[in-house]
Amino acid sequence: MLDQTTQVNRMTLRKSTNDGGYWDQFLLSDVNSCAYSVLPNPVNDNVIYVGGEIASSNGSTVATIFKTTDKGTAWTRIGMSTFTQSSERVNVLQSDMNNPNRIFAGTNYALFRSTDAGASWSKIISNGDVNSVLIDPSNANTIYCTTRYNGVQLSTDGGATWKDFNENLGSMRVECMDFDATNGALYVGTTDYGVFRRFVSGGGGVQPPPSSWSYKANTGKNATVAVNASIDPKIGTQSLRTDDAIGVFFSRGDSLICAGYTLWKTGQNTAITAWGDDDQSTMKDGFAEGEALRFRIWDATAGKAYDAVAQYSLGSGLFTANGLYVLSSLTATTISTHRIVLQQGWNIISSYITPRDSTLDSVFVKIRPRMVIAKNSAGQVYWPAYSINTIGKWNQRQGYQINMQSQDTLTVSGDEINPQQVTLTLPQGWNMVAYLRNCGMRADSALASITAGLVIAKNGAGQVYWPVYGINTIGNMRPGQGYQVYLTSSATLAYPANTGPAPPGQLTKLQWAATRQEAEATHFLSASARTGVNSTLLIEGSALRDGDEVGAWTSSGLLVGSGVVENGKAILTVWGDDPSTDSREGAREHEALFLKQWLQAQQKVQSLEITGILDVLGGGTKQGALHFEADGVSMVSVSGQASVVPAWFELGQNYPNPFNPTTAISYQLPAISFVTLRVFDMLGREVATLVNEICQPGVYAVHWDASSFPSGVYVYRLQAGANVASRKMVLVK
Repeated sequence: MLDQTTQVNRMTLRKSTNDGGYWDQFLLSDVNSCAYSVLPNPVNDNVIYVGGEIASSNGSTVATIFKTTDKGTAWTRIGMSTFTQSSERVNVLQSDMNNPNRIFAGTNYALFRSTDAGASWSKIISNGDVNSVLIDPSNANTIYCTTRYNGVQLSTDGGATWKDFNENLGSMRVECMDFDATNGALYVGTTDYGVFRRFVSGGGGVQPPPSSWSYKANTGKNATVAVNASIDPKIGTQSLRTDDAIGVFFSRGDSLICAGYTLWKTGQNTAITAWGDDDQSTMKDGFAEGEALRFRIWDATAGKAYDAVAQYSLGSGLFTANGLYVLSSLTATTISTHRIVLQQGWNIISSYITPRDSTLDSVFVKIRPRMVIAKNSAGQVYWPAYSINTIGKWNQRQGYQINMQSQDTLTVSGDEINPQQVTLTLPQGWNMVAYLRNCGMRADSALASITAGLVIAKNGAGQVYWPVYGINTIGNMRPGQGYQVYLTSSATLAYPANTGPAPPGQLTKLQWAATRQEAEATHFLSASARTGVNSTLLIEGSALRDGDEVGAWTSSGLLVGSGVVENGKAILTVWGDDPSTDSREGAREHEALFLKQWLQAQQKVQSLEITGILDVLGGGTKQGALHFEADGVSMVSVSGQASVVPAWFELGQNYPNPFNPTTAISYQLPAISFVTLRVFDMLGREVATLVNEICQPGVYAVHWDASSFPSGVYVYRLQAGANVASRKMVLVK
């Protein structure tokens, strides 16, 4: 008979009867064919099915199934009218151990079922590249099917109807699946993300509460919570099962910490000891007096925790030492909701919820009227106005950039992610990642698993966590936000659990206290923000004094970033121009940047001379001027120049002159002014507007590219308030 040592080759089937010591070969067919799957009948050794493809008369291939009833001596092709797609093949065959006449055939287009040993077939899943089918050994009506692009599908009625079974899988490409009947574990293999396990009810396997549910007992204070069997605690509409757990949790900073739990036994009354804070310990390790009791329920079969809502027939729900509480109801909500506030312009978002329907049309349905575009880190887009979607489905591991016409709120409903069970495989370079916890956590603690290779992390507002310098202007990572992280090598990001203590941070208490509140500039007020493009500068130099401000300007005088000097350094988020608008909001790629310092003590502005530029991501130093580079990270050394704000208005002669085709025009302003700089031909016609905006006091340089203009003499005219000046320049081609 054919067993697990069966090998399949093109056009032939090989059979071993001595554990692989020797193989017999026999033809499936006398025409060109290829076998992909083998299914021995579980109760009749003479019957074997082989699925694959066979050449058609026009040179293409069609799916086919061969059947033998005499151990391979003779073969019959069955299901010839079932498979009609060109280039279709049968990837997998599966049968019911208790009903061998019920057979499932998965192709690269659909899933088919036969109830009469292959004589006739019906299509039960359309539009799916099916690569594995499993039947629950304890319940033949429960069937799992993996499709390469739609993940795991589940049927509980023998294949009549199907639903997504992709919790914690998102839109990952699923390749294979297996089932361990001893503990009820379903294993799923994916492309790039490894193997995932989920406990399902069919095998009866259970998982104990995770280590994050451990708690400190004997703190000197406690209260008792009675949970009677008559209240029938539930997870959604499902009553608790034996070995599920009910826990009480207190708050420590941004984390929920377990203070006690009990294992549920169906039909039995039980009680939870809720431990209070130990007055003799330095860390909070239990409930404070008057603190609200928070309940969670552990589903031992699914291996997942849910927040639960309690009602009381005795007690107020606020902790009191020696208090007594009796619950009148306890229900966990299985469908969680996450509301994410989106600002006008660009946002980087993520969610700790896996939507039940992960199609982007469904996820974004309520914000689509005010939404411009969404992008992932690969540059793929969802552009609803043009019905373009190259992203595919929502991926729980990714962050997304979303551009909004106006402020709105995105509501994501579905299953809450257990961050301990979902890891993020990140390649070297920039990644846009999701934050999977349902509560905030310091950036250095949340990203502790990738600190070794982490250069910098930043949020949508341009705030950063830069571990090598002990800088954290992000503060706490927040649910709903996505983050960009740059890695020197590939790494796996694993977030800490939603409950339980946070891992040790990478910043000392002194560093954290100094950097957790980012001071905002009050003199250099930049209008540029959330353009979707930015770079990060760390400015340092002996001229910088704490409390001073540093600003970055483009050559046209646009303030594109500013920061306050702290500990002798200033962190600047320099914003680039928003590519989705026609207006100018930030620096253009490779545009020169100029730095100025607001001297708080003297109440004056001075220009800063750049003495060195270190490219943090690329390595090495840069010579010459500082230029804007999207997602660049640079350390810039500066020194103060003796000159302060210019004392008078002046328009300089362009350089070079004559020129072809570009030239630079310099000017200086003694005060903030609305500035226009226009170019005219000798007939007085305006041919170009180089500046048309409010400019701060200072020295400026603007470049004019005259590639599309004829040779000749041109006049450029500068007006700043009541001040006007003009000069001539010569274009020679």
